[in-house]
Amino acid sequence: MSLIQMQDYKVTVQTNLVCNIANLYYTLLMLDRQNEIVANMQNLTKDTWDMMKLQMELGRARSTSVQSAEAAYYRVQTQAADIKRQIRETENTLSLLLGEPAQAIARGSLDKQSLPTNFSGGIGVELLSNRADVHAKEMALAQCFYMVQNARAQFYPSLNISPTGAWTNSNGMVNPGKLLLTAVASLTQPIFAQGKLRANLRVSEDQYKQAYNTWQNSILTAGSEVSNALVAYNAADEKNKLEQQQVDILKKNVEHTELLYKQSSSSYLEVITAQQNLLNAQISQIQDQFTKLQSIVSLYSALGGGSK
Repeated sequence: MSLIQMQDYKVTVQTNLVCNIANLYYTLLMLDRQNEIVANMQNLTKDTWDMMKLQMELGRARSTSVQSAEAAYYRVQTQAADIKRQIRETENTLSLLLGEPAQAIARGSLDKQSLPTNFSGGIGVELLSNRADVHAKEMALAQCFYMVQNARAQFYPSLNISPTGAWTNSNGMVNPGKLLLTAVASLTQPIFAQGKLRANLRVSEDQYKQAYNTWQNSILTAGSEVSNALVAYNAADEKNKLEQQQVDILKKNVEHTELLYKQSSSSYLEVITAQQNLLNAQISQIQDQFTKLQSIVSLYSALGGGSK
């Protein structure tokens, strides 16, 4: 049982390593998508800045509107620089986990990741037995069970029946009648005088109960982690659908405010605010897509990873 426990601990370490690598890989996909969005917004804010400079030259805008548009453009550039730094740091961390020199990591894209549509059917609790930590607690429980049996066996003399039918113990062939009388006499003192054997049995039984409670708690903890992963996935999926609607509306809002500004029917603040709102919504949507991927990794870990 102890040997099997050691194997379970090995599987736990391997599963944690797989989960860490997966999360870092998905982090790179998220940052790549954010980088694309920010790059597009850079172009949009630059066009807005140029448009406001032209409006000022035509006497339709003030210098303050040009300054605000320029500041918005630099703010987006700052975000782009920060994302590029995070990408490089994540690549370095992932390279270290892979035991390789720091290098660029080849990868796909966030939009092309295949995810389950839903988990409405739930997860069978029997799958929790795949978890290495739960299995290790089960082996600890089994080990305690054998310790109880061993403690109980101490109450009885050690007798064997050989293939020839003779009764033997560690001293060779014996008369079972005499040995039993001797055994009963020898048991009287530890059981009733010192109580050592009963004490050992009681300790073993208490350790078994403790191991049972630990095993039971590991199942409850595993179930809670599975539940949290499912809740996180479904919540992120629901948010992503709502955010997509929000992004679609904000894209139209940016187009309309820019058109109205050109017609002198809107202020420069409305244009800049619309662009910033769109950028924030898109970044938030990407974050929730990443959360969905993370919840799948968490579910993989909560169900035991690669243990079976």
